[in-house]
Amino acid sequence: MIFGEHTSHHPPISNYLIEGKHFKVAGYVEFVGSMGANHLRASQKGPHTVIFEDGHKIRFALMDYKLGGTITGARTVEPCGNFVFEDLTNNLRSTVIMSTYKKEGFWTVVESGGKDRVEGIIYKTAEPIDHKACLNKYFKKNPIEVKVIADIRDIGEELCKISGSVLSDIRFDDVEYWNLERDGPVRHYPVVDSYVCPSDWRFREDMIWLKRNCLEFAGAWKLRKEV
Repeated sequence: MIFGEHTSHHPPISNYLIEGKHFKVAGYVEFVGSMGANHLRASQKGPHTVIFEDGHKIRFALMDYKLGGTITGARTVEPCGNFVFEDLTNNLRSTVIMSTYKKEGFWTVVESGGKDRVEGIIYKTAEPIDHKACLNKYFKKNPIEVKVIADIRDIGEELCKISGSVLSDIRFDDVEYWNLERDGPVRHYPVVDSYVCPSDWRFREDMIWLKRNCLEFAGAWKLRKEV
């Protein structure tokens, strides 16, 4: 069962709940954007928590995306920044850095890494995880951004390294956990013969009037819902 609802217009926030047989996933995202000289960076800030049937909890954040070439040059889309997983039960943390591409030098330019390449680490924290402090630190607006693994200061015991590419494969140490050629995407379809939430978009007056091509009523209902 999957439930989702747009719960705030200013700022734009959406909440969701996924209920599986042996787990639950719940959280929200606040949509944040910023512009650079020739790019747009989009973020979905907010914590997401997986709760297993034995009470085990894992909290995680989502990566950012950068749209390049907004003014000049080729149009590109790439993951950027970093995102964090926290095992709140066992004081474990994982930091994954998206895009390992680096360009250094002035007279002689040296390029390394790749925009699709990722690197990360799973480790036991030196101190117990402070749930509330880490919520503001890693999962909300303006989180700490780790650019290289060496910048992480709270490592108690390193458990394994993460490497790979968002376009091909992901490895934990030497074990391949995901491969694009082998693990295709799963398609989801809405259930039409079961209970539907009253907040389902199919019941929205603005969408109903838009479907009937009555833009005046659709616009009025959209404004009313936003307010």
